[in-house]
Amino acid sequence: MSERNRAAIELRFADGKPITAWRSFTLTQNYLDPLDRFTFSVANVDEKERASYIRKLAKGEEVTLWANGSQQATCVILSQSGSITRQGGVEIEIQAVSTLHAAYQGSVDPYYSKNLTVDTPLADVVLEVLRPYGFSEINVDTAGNVAAVSGKPLAGQAAPVVLDDAKLKDFQGPQQGNTSAYAWCAALFNRFGLVLRTDRKGKLLLGYPDFDQPAAYTAESARGSFFGGDVMMDVRWKDSNEGQFSHYVARGELADKPGATSASPPIAGVKTPGFVVPAGSPFESITYTELRDGRQNYRSEAHPYKPKFWLDKKARDQERCASMARSMAAVRGQSGFEVTGTVEGLISRSNRLWSIDTVGRVVVSERELDENMWLVETTRTATRQGGQTTKLKWIPLYSLDLRST
Repeated sequence: MSERNRAAIELRFADGKPITAWRSFTLTQNYLDPLDRFTFSVANVDEKERASYIRKLAKGEEVTLWANGSQQATCVILSQSGSITRQGGVEIEIQAVSTLHAAYQGSVDPYYSKNLTVDTPLADVVLEVLRPYGFSEINVDTAGNVAAVSGKPLAGQAAPVVLDDAKLKDFQGPQQGNTSAYAWCAALFNRFGLVLRTDRKGKLLLGYPDFDQPAAYTAESARGSFFGGDVMMDVRWKDSNEGQFSHYVARGELADKPGATSASPPIAGVKTPGFVVPAGSPFESITYTELRDGRQNYRSEAHPYKPKFWLDKKARDQERCASMARSMAAVRGQSGFEVTGTVEGLISRSNRLWSIDTVGRVVVSERELDENMWLVETTRTATRQGGQTTKLKWIPLYSLDLRST
């Protein structure tokens, strides 16, 4: 491995002091998974420091990961496993996750309810639910977080979400005793096509997939022409109809209206580009809007008809049904097509650390693929001896088109 793509790594305890006895680590960050998965091991701890290490790496303690002086993640230790070797040495294995873990598993207040009749900022409701879990503010500077993680700014990224623009109106938040605090809030984020994660410092970070930014790097397969990018080893692709549908239809229910004798419930649909709903099939006559064209869409010459119908009992108008139909397509689109590959090191040829929520040019000549794609997941691995790799998962632009909802 060249020095160009190797980063200087440091793990730190909650008090900021370095974990000098770390041996290896793996950090997986997926844009759609609010829990960064961080595992690492320590070994050959000096006998005088063993008790301190075991205490400071106890479950519930925070740890941070740094690369080239840039903070990458703040995680809470989920479990500590230890062993004593025959030679008397101590080895410790740590599993840690993001600071959202408690809210992800912990229940929402079963007596919490809301009945909003005036516009109320979404952030106010979210913070009210998550405040007991230690969160008091929401960061919306996703571009700033990407720049800080990658160690290099990128022009052309999307503007931050304006929290005051995301407002709830005529909203009833019923008591949900069997729901986690995060899941309760996630149902609200989805209304606005937003995703709640944590930033590098463990604070709440609210944003949406940024597909319109310029490519920050090039990743290519090991064979074929060289495009001046980073060569991916063990390249794999998946092109799947699993979970994808030719068209999506969402139906609502009528609101109670005194004196009404007959009416039709609201209904809306979306369909893959070029698909024609067969004559005589359900919901043939409704108006459909077409999804964005892309590799992620359902395709089948043999069986072109594969519908997804959904009844939303809370939908009372056409707009809500249309949003639901698009949402069903959006959350499934990200699994329709993907490319994975592993590059050496943690730093790209564009001199930035690989980071999710960025765009790169992906070239796989064997698959006749050469297009910009969105980096949805990274898995970074390093050893104390200097071995470093980054596994990349790319999906087509707009395949996770949450903002269309």
